[in-house]
Amino acid sequence: MEDGWQVASASISMDHKTYQLKFRVSEGPISKNSDPFLAAALFPAMKIGEPLLVPGLVSPALLSATQTMQETYHKWFPEFQIIPVRAEPEMSDKEKQATDVGAFFSGGVDSFYTLLKNHDEITKLILINGIMFESISERPKVTGEIRRIAEELGKSLVVVEVNIREFSDEYTYWEDQYAGVALASVGLLLAPQFRKIYFASSFPYEDWKPTAIHPLLEPLFSTERLTFEIDASDVGRPEKVARIAQSDLALRYLHACSKEFSYNCGKCEKCMRTMLALQAVGALERCKTFPQKIDPDAVSRITLDELRDIYAKENLRALEKKGGNDELTDALRFCINTYKYKKIAASLNNDWGKFIASQQWVQFAKGKRNVLLQSLWNADPGWLFREAVKEKIKDIDRKYLSGILRKIRGTVNE
Repeated sequence: MEDGWQVASASISMDHKTYQLKFRVSEGPISKNSDPFLAAALFPAMKIGEPLLVPGLVSPALLSATQTMQETYHKWFPEFQIIPVRAEPEMSDKEKQATDVGAFFSGGVDSFYTLLKNHDEITKLILINGIMFESISERPKVTGEIRRIAEELGKSLVVVEVNIREFSDEYTYWEDQYAGVALASVGLLLAPQFRKIYFASSFPYEDWKPTAIHPLLEPLFSTERLTFEIDASDVGRPEKVARIAQSDLALRYLHACSKEFSYNCGKCEKCMRTMLALQAVGALERCKTFPQKIDPDAVSRITLDELRDIYAKENLRALEKKGGNDELTDALRFCINTYKYKKIAASLNNDWGKFIASQQWVQFAKGKRNVLLQSLWNADPGWLFREAVKEKIKDIDRKYLSGILRKIRGTVNE
C-alpha cells in the first residue's frame, strides 16, 4: 500500500538498462502473478531481439498466446523479432470468478461510445493516468471529471497510475505499436476484479491497419478468467459521434485533445477531427467542451498521416452526406488531397531515377516524355502549377546562392 493506493512494481532489465515499472491502483484487488509485466515487456524485448525471462507465475493461456502475438507483430513490424519467452505457468486458480465488466475510459469519442452502447453491462470504468504525459497537477481535475461521469451513470471508477511510457517509449511508437499493450497490462493487473474488459475500437473493420489497438491482437491477452474484447469495429467515427450527440452527459464532458489533457484546445488534429464529426451530425453548438465554430482555413492545413487520413475521409463523407457545409467540405477535401499529393510526390522522388531508367517507363511514355506531366496536369492543374512554382523558386534561390559564392571566391582570390 502507498498513501491508500495498492501498488505493484517490478524491475525490468533490458538492453543493459534497468527500468522500475510501477502501477498504483485506487481500489483492489489486484493480481499477484506476473501477467502484467509479461505483457508490458514482450514487444520491447522483441524490438531488441532478447529472450524474455519472466519470474513468477503467469496464466497458461497468456503464455501460450505469446507465440501468436509475436508472429502477428513480426508480420506487421518486421523489425520486431520472434524471441523465446520463458515463464512458469500457474497450475491452479482457486480465486472466485469475478463478476464485474469494465471499460477503459478516457472521455473521448471511442470510449464514450463503448460506454453508452454497453451501459447496462459495464459496471466499472477504468481511468489510466500516466499514458498521455499529462502533468501531475492536472490529474485531480481529470479524475474528478471522469468520476462525475461514472457517478451520473451509476458506475464505479478504478483509477490506475502508471509510469509505463518511461520504459516503452525507448523501444516502441506509442500510438502505432504500444498503446493497446499498455491497456492490456493494466487490465491483467486488475484481473481479480473483472470477467471482461472492453477496449474501444478506433476504426471500423474495413479501415483496420496494423496499429496499437487491433481486434487481432488485444483479445490474445485474455486469460482463463478474464476476457478482453474490442468493441464497435462495426461502425465508423461519424456513427459513434451521432450516438454520442444523443447524450447530454457526453456533450458536457467529451474530451479529445492531443495537446492539453485537461481540456480541448480546438486547434490540434484530434480536436478538429472531433469538431468536424460533431458538425456533420449537427451537434457542435450543443457540445460545451469545444469551440462552437470551425475555421475552414485551419481545416485545410490539418496535418495527416496514414491513420489520420482515415478519420478525415470518414468526416468528409459525413459532411458531404449532410450537405450545407460547402466551405468546410471543400477545406477538408483540400486537406485530404494535399496529403495524397504529398504521398505521390514522395513516391516519385524516391523512385524517379529507377522509374525513368526502366522498361516500364519506355512502355508508359512511348517516346513522349511529357505523358506523366500531362497526366498530372489533367488530374489537378492547380497542384502541378504550385509545385512548378516551388521548383522555379528553388532554382532562383540556387542561382542567387551560386552568384554570392562566386563573388566570395572572387574576393578571396583577390
